[in-house]
Formats: sequence, structure tokens, C-alpha cells
Amino acid sequence: MTVLRRNLEALAAVHPGAVEELELHSGAAAPLELHHTRDGDLTAKFAGRWLHSTRAPRREAERVAADPSFAAADLIVCYGFGLGYHLEAIADRHPETPIVVLEPQLELFRAALGTRPLEPLLRRANLTLIAGPDAAEGLAPALSRIRPRRPAIQRLRAAVDASPEVFAAADEAISRHSTREEINRNTLKRFGRLWVRNLVRNITVMAESPGIARLQNRFSDLPAVVCAAGPTLDEVLPRLAELRAHALIIAVDTSIVPLLRAGVAPDFLVTVDPQYWNTRHLDRADSPQTALVSESATHPRVFRLLSENPRYLCSSLFPLGQYLERGLEPRGALGAGGSVATSAWDFAKVLGCNPVYAAGLDLGFPDHVTHCRGSFFEELAHGFCDRIMPVERYAAQYLWDGGSRRGVATDGTTILTDRRMLLYKWWFESQIAATQQPGPQFRTLSSRGLLIEGMDALPPSDALGEAESQAARAGGRPAIDARLSELHNHHQADHSIERLEHDLSTLAEELSALETRLDPAVEAAQRAVETHRADPEAPLELAILDEADRMIAASRQREIVGFLIHDAAEEIFNSTTGAGESAGESSGERALRNSKTLYSALAESTRYHSQLIDQARRRLGGLSTPAGVAHRSAVSRFAESSPHEAR
Repeated sequence: MTVLRRNLEALAAVHPGAVEELELHSGAAAPLELHHTRDGDLTAKFAGRWLHSTRAPRREAERVAADPSFAAADLIVCYGFGLGYHLEAIADRHPETPIVVLEPQLELFRAALGTRPLEPLLRRANLTLIAGPDAAEGLAPALSRIRPRRPAIQRLRAAVDASPEVFAAADEAISRHSTREEINRNTLKRFGRLWVRNLVRNITVMAESPGIARLQNRFSDLPAVVCAAGPTLDEVLPRLAELRAHALIIAVDTSIVPLLRAGVAPDFLVTVDPQYWNTRHLDRADSPQTALVSESATHPRVFRLLSENPRYLCSSLFPLGQYLERGLEPRGALGAGGSVATSAWDFAKVLGCNPVYAAGLDLGFPDHVTHCRGSFFEELAHGFCDRIMPVERYAAQYLWDGGSRRGVATDGTTILTDRRMLLYKWWFESQIAATQQPGPQFRTLSSRGLLIEGMDALPPSDALGEAESQAARAGGRPAIDARLSELHNHHQADHSIERLEHDLSTLAEELSALETRLDPAVEAAQRAVETHRADPEAPLELAILDEADRMIAASRQREIVGFLIHDAAEEIFNSTTGAGESAGESSGERALRNSKTLYSALAESTRYHSQLIDQARRRLGGLSTPAGVAHRSAVSRFAESSPHEAR
């Protein structure tokens, strides 16, 4: 059997699709100029450049693999396959680190597989090969699957020079992922406890609210307008009342007050933020016919302000919420792109609307303006600004504090944006690209916002004509209101309360059992650290630690309590990769210290969750009292007797 055939069989065991693609190039002329080195190995030229050393490619590969950045990395991305020398050396030196290899040149890749035996490398479980001219497009899904915190890049110069555009796109994908992961870590660190606390305070809302799954594809014959609070919303508002006659109006929390002032009552309001200050957008949002779409960890004031509005909850993004939703009717997921606008846009897709128009979705600052007129942010600035801090200075500070940079607007002009909004842009583009065809059409009603590939600009007047023609077949606004009224006049069955009570009780028992193991483990780990520090050769009592490890591994609730240990996880990660080593600390002492850090964080998180779950059980118990039952009955009767327009 030839070297090529053996390598292809090894590759097929892990990447069968890649082999099929390579076979399409079986008749292509080999693009490599092979040469023997002084050490008796093969090296090669590609496109006029040497892939490896002409003297000692293996020694060169060892030097590449010794790059210090690889030791601290949790993913190594290799640009170019070459003849595989550097890949073998990196894989041998860092056997536990995942490796992703990008090779745009399929002819080169196939020719390389025929030069030398590479079966052990190709069969590695933590090696991902992405080959072909679109290799950079396959990198983002790999990054999402592996979720590296510290990716490192190894560049094979000849390969990069041959496909500069591909690897520039790969650089961008890695940068985008790293930025998103940094934002996610900071967000979890800042809001993790708040999310859990809000969720517990909203336990009765969870019990009484249906999920957005009830609305799945219920408006597939109608267009929708998703209204964000970007500056160009002001340009659309004069035509929005006309559009409402033919389309569903979906508002984000920041845009609802400007819409109401323009005489437009949204059909749905989407808000998912856990912070109190975000609820201030709803202070004057008096629109009882607008249905609330939210998440169980949203700030409780939202549900108090809109207590008379119909409401629907999407699936929780957090382990505790997901655990409690098991016994409820299906919720339905909303895309989590980091902004309420991404959630609102995804909600329009859940409804099945087509086309989906975006209004005020600027993802930037046209004319250096931050928000539409009448939004809470704009009025707040006018409220506290003075001669020392004029509105113009406040706006400039807001623009530059977010890491501002220049972008391209839909009309081809330049627009000021920032790195956070660029992440939203990339999220929208990836979602649009992944939409199955034939699928909904996506358009923006402003040409001055940041360019989003796949979302063409359409003037509001043209959108009005298009929406009117489509909605006429469905019966127009009267038919829309009748459908909304029918959907809103249903409430969740009371049996979900009993299921929630049962699940909370079970969770409380399991957390209590976990806590009884963790506290002794913390003390035992501390004793072990002190003993090992005094005498590295002294025997250690590790039975308690082993028992704690087994219980954590077997616990069904490890994801719930693990949700709030981000600081400890970061400390352990830095220690493991060498970024957080203490001077003079041995590897054994470091491992014991990391164990203590882990047990301490899990014990603290367990106690925090236990306290909140006790509160949730008391809140939920109030719904089971005679007064609570009477209240739910009254709400149900009100819903059944109230038409949509009167609510």
C-alpha cells in the first residue's frame, strides 16, 4: 500500500469528508518540488518558496514547537500543513493541547500526504484539519466548539504567502473570537450573581408564563419591523404607523418610548437585561396591549412595570434556569448575540415573519449621534449634563470609551462604530449566512447604519408598498390583532407550580449533600498544602479530596454551582498555563493549592444557591395558598374576557 493510501485511510478515520474532497483532486499535477536534505529527509518548494528547512526540517520543527506561547495556549492554530514536520513536533511537545490546521491549497495537501508516513498525526483525536479555499470559514465553528481562552498561532510562511487573503480572514476570526470570549468572561464576572438572583426573584413569573414556543411560525405570512434605538430610527418613525397597518412591530426596550410618542404601539417588546438601570427605558412605556418577550433572569422590575401585559419567556441561558424549566412547557430559544437587538431580530424569525425589516439597527453612530431622540439614554444625558460636562462632551466620551473605530456604512460611506458593535455585526452576518434557503429576507430601512452583509437597504416607502401587498393576503391589521388576541388569551396550567416546587426541593437536598463534602475538602486541601510545603516527601491524606472529586464528578448540579466560580477558574487556568505561578512553588504544591481554590469556590457557590433556592421555595409557596390560587383565577378570568385591543 502506498504512503498516500495509508495516510488517506488514517485521515478517513477522523475526517471522512476531507478524503472525499481530496479525491476530487486526484488527477491534479503535484504542486511540490521535492528535495532530499542532508539528514536524509524530504523537503519541498511550493510556489517558489521552501516549506521547510533545506538542511534539517525536523530540527527546525523542534524549534518551532518550543515557542513559549504554545505552552500557555489552550489551542494552537497552524496556518499551513506543509509536509507535516512542524505539526508532528507541536503535537508531540503539547499532546493535550487541541490543534487546528488550516490548509487552503487542496492540491498541496494531497501531494504532501503522498510524501511521508503521517498516520499517527492524522489519527490524533484533538487534531482538526480544515482544508480548501474556504478554510477560514470553517475556523469560527471550530473556535466555538473548543472555546479557547488563549489561542496561539503558528504560521508556515510559504503557505501564508500563497494564500494571504485566507489567513487574513483567519486572523480576523481568531481576533473576533478572543474579543467575544473576553466580553463574555467579563460579563459573567459582572452579572453572574445578578442573573441567578433575578431568576430566583422571578420564580413566580416562570411558573405563570408561557414560552415563545407557542408563537413558533404563527405569523409566517406576515412581515415584521424590528425597531432598535439607533439614530436613524428618527428617519423611519414618520412612516412606522403606516407600516404597522401591514406588519408586526417588534420593539427593543430602548426604542419603545420613542415609538409610543410617535403613536406606534408595538405588538411585542423584547427586553432581556438583568440590570436595574435598563428597566428605566420602560418608565413611560404605557402600552398594555404590547406583549412582553423576556428571559427569566431579567430584572424583576420589568415584570412589575408590565404586570398587565401579556408575556412570554424564552429559554434560559443559565444552568439554574435550564434546570427549573425542565418541568415547564417548552420555552423556545432566542439567539444570544450579546444585544437585545439580536434577541429581537431572532424573535422575528421565531414568529416566522418574512421579510424582516430592521429600523434603527445602526450598530454605529451616524453623524456621531448615539441614540434616537426621546430614548432614555438621550434624555438622561440632557438631565445631568451642564456647562462643565455639556452634552457634546458627554457624547464624545461615550463614543470613544467603547474602543471606537471606523466602519463601512450600507451606502458605502464611513461610519463610526466600536468593537462591541462589530461583534453584533458579525453575529448578524453569521446568522444570515446560516439561514436555510428559501428563508426569510432581511432588510434595513436605513442606508446610513453599519453594513451588514445579507441585509440590503430598502427605503421605508418601498417597504410600505411591499408590506401592504403581502399583508393584504393575510387580512391586514384586523387579522393580525385577532391572531394576537387569540394567542394572548391562554395561560400556563397550574400543575407547573407543583413541578417547580418538587424540582426546587430536590435541588436543595442535592446542594446540601454537596456542601457536606466540600467544606471538609477545603480544610483537607489546606492541611495538605501546608504539609507539602513543610516537607515535600511527607505522606498526604488525600482520601477526603478523592471523595470530593468523585462527588463533584457525579453531581447532577455541578453545572449550576460551577456557573459562579469564574474567578477561581481563571486563577486555576492561569496557574496551570504558567501565567499565575508563585515563586518557588512546586508543581505538587500548585496542584494542591488549585484543589483548595476549586473546593472553596464551589462551596461558596453552593451556599449562595442554597440561600436563594430557599427564597424561591417561599415565593413559590405563596402561589399555593388560597390567596394565591384566587389571584391566579382572577387573572385567568380577566384574560379570557378581555379582547386584545382593550388590554
